[in-house]
Amino acid sequence: MDAQTKVPLVEMKDISIAFGGVKAVDRASVNLYPGEVVGLLGHNGAGKSTLIKVLSGAYKRDSGQIFVNGEEAQIANPRDAKRYGIETIYQTLALADNVDAAMRKAIATLPRELCKTITWDQGAEMANHARFTIATGIPIYFCDPHAPWQRGTNENTNGLLRQYLPKGMDLSTVSAAELRAVQRSLNNRPRKTLGYLSPLEKYTELVASTG
Repeated sequence: MDAQTKVPLVEMKDISIAFGGVKAVDRASVNLYPGEVVGLLGHNGAGKSTLIKVLSGAYKRDSGQIFVNGEEAQIANPRDAKRYGIETIYQTLALADNVDAAMRKAIATLPRELCKTITWDQGAEMANHARFTIATGIPIYFCDPHAPWQRGTNENTNGLLRQYLPKGMDLSTVSAAELRAVQRSLNNRPRKTLGYLSPLEKYTELVASTG
């Protein structure tokens, strides 16, 4: 059976979306059949990533339809898309500004004596590390590739976080309140490496010692 007689696994039909007066995608249609890999080619600003973000629920389309296995899919957000088995990993540096701003805000709440250095992995989200260091005076070191032991505390914390937020989970479905609840739980959880004090208790002890 050729592709023309099959029901598409995913069909995007006459999708349009505009931002202000700019038409980002104009009546675009894409079919994806089982066993196919589809590549979207075009110049910068052609609407490729915008179309994918519509499919994954990150953007709400102005018009058009999406079908999954021949049935119309109601996708208004990433949680809806995930119910249809659609998830997207965005390869973009747009996250860098958010991480930079969030880290500056968090660092500002800590005593200066406790802010020495930060060790990071090879993630693109720290593309603005030089700007961060200039603004805060805190140098950032990057681990060598495939050397997670160079940031042991981070790796340990990642393992604990996955007890609450499993690897591969769509974090866009998690509210800020839920994230704060996870934060409180971890900060009040005794750790062997801290002599069975919780991170909050150890932090309080360190802050007191700084006078």
